[in-house]
Amino acid sequence: MNLVLKKLAALTSATALLSAGLVGITASAANAASAPLTITFEDNDTSGFVLGNAGEYVADFEGNSSSLESSLPGGRSGKGAKLEIPAGAMPWSGTTFLKTTSTATQDGTLFSGVFPYANIDVYSTVAGDMMLKMEGGCTATEIKVRHGGTGWETLHFENGAVTGCTTASFFPLFFEAGRDGNVVYLDNASFPGAETPDVVVPVTAPSTLIDFASANALTNFGGTASEIVAAPAGASAGDALKVTSGSECWGGTTIQDQATTVTLLSAGHTTVTANVHVPAAGARVRLKLESSLDNTILVETDAIASAAGWNRLSWNLSNYNAANVYNRASVFPGFSCGVDGARVTGDYYFDDIAFNGAVTPKLAPTAKITSPSKKVIAVTVANAKGKTLVISVVGVRKATYVVPVAATKTYKISVPESGTYRVSVTVGATSVVKRVTTK
Repeated sequence: MNLVLKKLAALTSATALLSAGLVGITASAANAASAPLTITFEDNDTSGFVLGNAGEYVADFEGNSSSLESSLPGGRSGKGAKLEIPAGAMPWSGTTFLKTTSTATQDGTLFSGVFPYANIDVYSTVAGDMMLKMEGGCTATEIKVRHGGTGWETLHFENGAVTGCTTASFFPLFFEAGRDGNVVYLDNASFPGAETPDVVVPVTAPSTLIDFASANALTNFGGTASEIVAAPAGASAGDALKVTSGSECWGGTTIQDQATTVTLLSAGHTTVTANVHVPAAGARVRLKLESSLDNTILVETDAIASAAGWNRLSWNLSNYNAANVYNRASVFPGFSCGVDGARVTGDYYFDDIAFNGAVTPKLAPTAKITSPSKKVIAVTVANAKGKTLVISVVGVRKATYVVPVAATKTYKISVPESGTYRVSVTVGATSVVKRVTTK
């Protein structure tokens, strides 16, 4: 009594990645493993034992009557199984007390090649054969052991030729004369060779684009504040996630918790992209992916914005472990712990965060017209790689370029003298017209 019921399956990790859609068996999966199964009949017993005729199947047969007994004889505390043999019962009457294939339990077998036996505490005041019958997935085998009629005895039922078996039945005082009217009690029915089949928990890596068009559970930490709001102009229409940097250098917001069978990284898809609106150029944004079950399983890196406003940022997380599940995502706007450079605080906006091959929509090209020095007009463009840029200083000159980079690039146009000029800029589908007074 009071034994610990050891579970049939042991969790373990594996390292297979099968595909981007089904990435295999990870830390959340299980393997077959021998594990002693002891039926204690206590309230915390999860073996799936059945007594009487009201459970998953009819346990008693040929006149036997079984029930759960809380007042055991022989000074034993706790609960056990009471097997009554009424008058008129057949000499082979008994109780099928365990089926591992019933809906109440995990599939599994009870005898192994190493441990082809069961140990059962049996109480009887009458000497005679007690029989354990093993069947289901094995050759049906009857194993008889003699009880001395001395009260509680631990009987050892072994047959080295038997492996497997999913069903156990007990025949009290099997074919013993004068068995009618007697009662036999069972406790701690132990199967040291019990094992479960492989349990495969598939982990998927779906293409995922978080565009904040629907409700998203958000968890702030380190003093940040977050909300879903209308996106600033220049990116995808609709809503975005606004995160105001926190008081701590590590402040951030958890933006996504997928199921523990979903990972946000997979082979060939280890770069995450997003459109991020920042308060100033040089703003640092950290992205961390981790397991919601174990926060020591994580991978993180930083991206730095090249300009104020919208930037298309990317995070290379190729140093991830393919055997792990990364189902939680967090962002750290203005992250500054242990890094060089001034911290950029303020409001950050996140939109169209893409995982596992999803695509973050390109930002529209932007153009900003300024006069940084005397007799010079500057045009700064961003998100314009491969686009044709046309700059026209009306009445002075016109220039055409092909923008070589997506990051910001500045073009300077000299003018003959200081004054006010009308400047027209076209880059891709974006057009800007502004009157500029040179310094």
